[in-house]
Amino acid sequence: FNNVIPFKIGHQKCKAKSSQKSRKNLIKIWSQEKNLFGHSGKITCITSSSFYKIFASGSTDGSIRLWDSESHKSISALSGKFGGINCISFDRKFGNLFSAGEDMQIKCWDLEKQKVLRKFKGHFSSVTGLAVHPLLNVLVSGGRDCTTRIWDMRIKKEIKVLDVHTNAISSVLVSEESPHLITSSLDGTICLWDLILDDIVGNLSSHKHGIKEMEKNSSEFIFSSLSSDSIIIWRSDGTLLKKISGSKNQNCCFALNKINEMAVSTFSGWLKFYNLNKHGENFQGPPSPEKNYALFSKNISTIHFSPDGTELLVGKKNNSIEIFQKRWQKL
Repeated sequence: FNNVIPFKIGHQKCKAKSSQKSRKNLIKIWSQEKNLFGHSGKITCITSSSFYKIFASGSTDGSIRLWDSESHKSISALSGKFGGINCISFDRKFGNLFSAGEDMQIKCWDLEKQKVLRKFKGHFSSVTGLAVHPLLNVLVSGGRDCTTRIWDMRIKKEIKVLDVHTNAISSVLVSEESPHLITSSLDGTICLWDLILDDIVGNLSSHKHGIKEMEKNSSEFIFSSLSSDSIIIWRSDGTLLKKISGSKNQNCCFALNKINEMAVSTFSGWLKFYNLNKHGENFQGPPSPEKNYALFSKNISTIHFSPDGTELLVGKKNNSIEIFQKRWQKL
């Protein structure tokens, strides 16, 4: 028995050294692994629940599909007599799902019974952003009517209308610390809100064009915003940390994972990946003399990383969802 243990340890060390040597000229890059079908319209939004190990997708066909995160099989479809879905958000506290879209309503779904529990009405145009606050019992929504609305989920009523932006709200983010709410708009501005003080604590206007969406970074105190020609990384107090500029009408949508990798889709069909831990290094994108691991995927409408950051879920205009995972490839 005593003679066996050193042998095993030595064998593992040799194997580890051999593995390191064999991967010396390799790099882990994102590659497409699967295609999922189920919707009959463009995929508009994707979100995940690590607790239930599922992800949800919304579509212009008016349906929401629930998928198993491990097998990628469709579990169920939620549908009703309403227009296209623009945004969906899981409620971690009660396990419900909120959806909103072209019918100007917000719906709270019971996932077990697969039915609508309640509806929130107040927007005068389609709803474009949703977020459930992790601590406060409020739901936040943004719409094309240029307003952000705060809903008390206990009394099921609207309690506040924030009317500052001059164009459609494109995205809403919530945080446990102040600012508790961050809103972005097609007017090119970002507003930082303290919901307890009921006041604006910052107004950011460094984008030249309308902001398409925002994403939280791995740190609670950092977030990023995307417009057609630039991506800006911000501290939550409004300090600009980094700006990644590109050509006009280039960026379509983006996503961030827990290890600070950023995926950006362009209208020309390229998927670009940035490592924000290495000062925004672009480690996978359009072909260049020193990089031959380009990733091209047409008709992307939305992208989303899985909670653990190991998968990239890509919603397409052709009604499908592509699953990307990391694989080793030669430099």
